[in-house]
Amino acid sequence: KTFKISIMNHVINDAGRHLEEEWRHMYGLENWYLVSNNGRVISIKRNDGIIKELRISRNKDGRPVFNARYGGKKGFTKFVATAVLETFGSPRPDNMEVCHNDGDVSNSNIKNLRWDTRQNNRMDAIRHGTAHVFEKGSKHPLSKLKEHEIKSIKRLLFPTKIDTYAAIGRKFNVSESTISYIHKGKLWKHIQI
Repeated sequence: KTFKISIMNHVINDAGRHLEEEWRHMYGLENWYLVSNNGRVISIKRNDGIIKELRISRNKDGRPVFNARYGGKKGFTKFVATAVLETFGSPRPDNMEVCHNDGDVSNSNIKNLRWDTRQNNRMDAIRHGTAHVFEKGSKHPLSKLKEHEIKSIKRLLFPTKIDTYAAIGRKFNVSESTISYIHKGKLWKHIQI
């Protein structure tokens, strides 16, 4: 079904032009959310009966996300671009990921999205000058640590943990969870000691 929301049927973009906005039931969450072709999300089934536009936040890479909840189940993070493309395009094909035609991961307009392979997505990133998001270690723009610091941290963690995660984190000005992820091999696994 296609919905026309009388109060919110137009969006003004940065250039001051009106963009037509179409709303549909979100693929996979049809009874709970509406999504627009411009990447806005509305919760339609709430305990209080109120229809509410959701606040969209950004993950660490700048991608718009929202916390989806339905049927009393535990919430999960949903990428807005995926919701738009699945709803206005097609369900995700096997081995495909969302690609942004203009390289701007914050632009979730359906005209900017397509399914493509990881290799083509990375080629897009090189072409758009956004390939830094694929960098590992200290080359990643959000990295707080250098490779030599990781080796020092790993020496404190292996073969037996000498100090607490919190104490090690304070020494290197990072969070306790960062140290835990290093210890479990979820971060910096490419650095060996």
